[in-house]
Amino acid sequence: MVLRVDSEPEADAGPAVPSNPSLAGPDWVAQCVRERGSWAWLQRQVQDDDDLPKAVRAAALRAITVLSKYLGDTFPADAIRDRHPMTREWFSNHARWVREDMVRIAQALERVSALRGFGDLRRRILHPDQAPAALYELELACRAIDCGMVLTLEPPTREGRRCDLAVALPRGRHLYLEAVTIPSAAKELRCAEEIMNRVVPIHTILSADLVGGSQ
Repeated sequence: MVLRVDSEPEADAGPAVPSNPSLAGPDWVAQCVRERGSWAWLQRQVQDDDDLPKAVRAAALRAITVLSKYLGDTFPADAIRDRHPMTREWFSNHARWVREDMVRIAQALERVSALRGFGDLRRRILHPDQAPAALYELELACRAIDCGMVLTLEPPTREGRRCDLAVALPRGRHLYLEAVTIPSAAKELRCAEEIMNRVVPIHTILSADLVGGSQ
């Protein structure tokens, strides 16, 4: 992961985002929601980033408008509060590839928004635990569209059950696909880590200037 490091912090930069969201305590989260929890904040960051090429900046600003349309006005605040995977980069990393990733997702949402089942996919993207698999499904859907396929999102397979994609085949048949991703860490491990760092904020202790001695 590439991070931009400034020699002097910006006056309105707000709290730094930990690389591991589980290290963020409730006070930090509340402060970050207040200062960063809006699309307007993200727009300002992109607009004021002189390191971005003009074409990338313009595309990213348009992407934010599209993302706010499909993800909702409250997504930034809700996502930071719920530690949504997207907040790990979008609201903390100024790298060009992060802005290009925003553009890619916005374009993908536009392309599939007219498909049957888009509402169910959108709800999964908004859910922190389901977002990685849902974004993978979004990418697969765009690839299928590129190949000229006719598909349905989140189609029912039997009573009470759904799969991720259904591709129409000749003679009225359908190919049902399930998108599966491997999580970066087990949910139990993330939960244990979060509890540990609430009880003993070791990252704070290690970063402090401690002086000790004995006779």
